[in-house]
Amino acid sequence: MSLVDQLIPLWKKKFGDNLLGIAVSASVARGEDQAYSDLELDVFLREKPEKRDEQYLQRVVDGMLIEAIYHTPDEYLQERSSITHHWYLSASDHWMVVYNQSFFDDLMKKLQAIHHHQADFWVAATRGRYEFQESFSKVLNVVEIDNQEGISLLLMDAVMKVLKILALINQLPFTTFSRFITEARQFQIKPDRLDDMLDLLVFGIYRELESVREVCLAVFQSMEEIFRQNGIELFADELDPNLPNRSMLHPV
Repeated sequence: MSLVDQLIPLWKKKFGDNLLGIAVSASVARGEDQAYSDLELDVFLREKPEKRDEQYLQRVVDGMLIEAIYHTPDEYLQERSSITHHWYLSASDHWMVVYNQSFFDDLMKKLQAIHHHQADFWVAATRGRYEFQESFSKVLNVVEIDNQEGISLLLMDAVMKVLKILALINQLPFTTFSRFITEARQFQIKPDRLDDMLDLLVFGIYRELESVREVCLAVFQSMEEIFRQNGIELFADELDPNLPNRSMLHPV
């Protein structure tokens, strides 16, 4: 008997008629799980579980983390109908149904009926502009003071901010964290020198601080231009009304 087969009766006993369906998700559902992969499951209930039950059956078994995420159908559909702050990971939504296939068939029909307009993705991407600017400024700050120990995590954060925005612009969410960089290289819309910025991280050459500064400035300015070409000024607000603010990130 598999681990999932042992879990299903426990959910049935715990939630009774409140239980609607159970599906394995993420890497196991895609058939890409490895020795250290988690077992992630989406558990659908008619009504939300009580607070004390929100982590029911969350545990580690033989070194494997079991992570059950509880949803109601209405909440799940409402979340998927919006482009939320974690939409960039929605390509990981792949199910292997283990309980009540008919429920998931009906849910999938409703999900497939949800459509987003292109303009909605640009609006969502624009919401991340201040975190985007802040992350690049922090990178340039550590370059300015020659902080070798500070550069790695800050560069990683700046890369993440860019990739999240690019997923929205390209309307292509990522499959899993381990594929972020590989999938980002394939985007049709991306800033100049993005691959160079990714290489700084992948090959650990971020200790060459002058290269980091040059590449980050090029990526930032190219991102601004991508938005500008689509009629969006990322940072149109002026710090001084007498001085047009062409960019909130200035070369140091």
